[in-house]
Amino acid sequence: MSRDIIIVLAFLLILSSIIPYPSSGFDQPKGASVERIAGYSWYHWMRPESDSCIIWLGGGKVTPTYVTVNPYILESLNTMRFIQDLAGRYGLIALADGEVEYRVDSKLVSKLCSWIRSIGYKYVFAVGYSTGGMAIAYELTFPDASDSGPDGAVIISSMVDWREMAEKHKASSGVELYTSARHSMNVRRSILLIYGELAWFWRQGEEYYRNLPKQGWIGGYWFFKEWRLMKGVEHEVFTLEEDGTYDSKPFIIIVDFLDRVRASCLKDFEPTAPKIQGMGNLKVDYPKSARPYTLIQLRLKTPNVEDLRVGKIAVYDLDDDSFVAAAEVDLSSREPKILELALVKNRTVRNFQVMLIIKRDGETEIRGSSQPIKIDVVEGQLLRVETGVSKINVVIDGKTHHTDGDGDLEAYLGRGRHAIELPKVIQVSERERLLFTSWGDGVVESLRDVHLDKDRLLEARYRTQYLLEANSEYGAVDGTGWYDANSTALIKIHLDDSSDGSAKGVSPHLSFHGWSDDPESKSLVRKVYMDRPKSVRAIWRLRQEDGNMMWLLAATSILTSIATLTITILIIRKPSDRACLSPLR
Repeated sequence: MSRDIIIVLAFLLILSSIIPYPSSGFDQPKGASVERIAGYSWYHWMRPESDSCIIWLGGGKVTPTYVTVNPYILESLNTMRFIQDLAGRYGLIALADGEVEYRVDSKLVSKLCSWIRSIGYKYVFAVGYSTGGMAIAYELTFPDASDSGPDGAVIISSMVDWREMAEKHKASSGVELYTSARHSMNVRRSILLIYGELAWFWRQGEEYYRNLPKQGWIGGYWFFKEWRLMKGVEHEVFTLEEDGTYDSKPFIIIVDFLDRVRASCLKDFEPTAPKIQGMGNLKVDYPKSARPYTLIQLRLKTPNVEDLRVGKIAVYDLDDDSFVAAAEVDLSSREPKILELALVKNRTVRNFQVMLIIKRDGETEIRGSSQPIKIDVVEGQLLRVETGVSKINVVIDGKTHHTDGDGDLEAYLGRGRHAIELPKVIQVSERERLLFTSWGDGVVESLRDVHLDKDRLLEARYRTQYLLEANSEYGAVDGTGWYDANSTALIKIHLDDSSDGSAKGVSPHLSFHGWSDDPESKSLVRKVYMDRPKSVRAIWRLRQEDGNMMWLLAATSILTSIATLTITILIIRKPSDRACLSPLR
């Protein structure tokens, strides 16, 4: 075999080892199963805790009569990360292998929606990027009679009004794929369009948005529309053009949009002010400040509702007079309920109210509400301090803050240097305390400076200490004080020896008889394992050979008591005796 053939075979062997094969199990994403739907294989990230599933249709190529959708394995790294963010919150399906040829008569989106609903999801949303967005935009523009399409859709950087392509191939049967913006007034389901300002075709998306119907009720569904032109990005709106890093802002925008679609079933309750007068019976824990384009958590406990197991927690935007999020909850569980809320509005303050909504005998009612919730929307770097100790003071730049129930604190600060201080000692009780040890990065002083040019996490380390108390009627006890949990303490009684060999201050008739927690011990030195606060006492007793002395002491004590009693009686009787001896008058 010639040398050239060997080289070629080696190259082919190496090439075959690095080329991905989407149909093989090695390339299957973690947490995804493979389902056969509408003639294609799809990855399915199942989320049983979510009532919603997303259809993801990615980019591909364009032809005069159809567009293609590429499989997940051919997506860019940032696109994969974007898909994973969505799949971490909702159920999601994405093409597993092969290539979809989407034509105007394929009805692929409707078929996928039907399958998703058949396995139990309540809501179906379609998210399309590039050519995948063109397919979704077309199917929304020309819905079928059965109305089996998605409950809402997101179009990302899609050519929906490509006039040059339409003119060049005007005789082609699939040219309508490139002109759906001209017919978007037929759209009946809520839609969000996201484009990058650096993409030359973004005005096509704007044209699609302009032609959409007005917001309001359409065929029993609340329709609303949203247009987003993202700065600093091109067609991949989740990739910053400056340095290619991933930007989660589009993900948060989509979460907000989908939450509002899901909450639109409560439109009949808007406005809510007359319906919640005098309530305010829901207690909600929430962050007092947060950055824009982030998810925040609202934590609350729901009251018992007789004969009802399921209710709905809803968040009402007091500024817009509309519900922005809703989720079903188990009312029989006493565990705190957690609802995530997306902050996407360009406002410095957001005002919300949380409500408990139930349905009884076919009637829906608001059963409870929180007090108004005010959240400051701030710019800056996030400093997160994790202490593991709840409700303690944390001083930042001279201002006192407090950790939450989990012992954490989040503060948004400007770029530059900041001073932060934690208490050195935290008194848990009179006999238990926490002692500051160090910061997670090795700094040992509780007062320190930190430089912020990006978000930063600081972990504080505290160790538990217990108080050891020890006492003795005689001598001096050494070794009492605070000890680390699970350490071993050493206590000792110091006695000064007299010239006659006895201990000063200790009667020669007394002997040491151990400790209160170990009476068998004969040593004045004692090791104590500190697994909790402890108090020990030295035991001293009369020597056995001095038993006669003990009886003598007892007899002396008895005689002393009798003498004292006799003297007292005589003193009391003397006045009466004088009265008897006085002469009669």
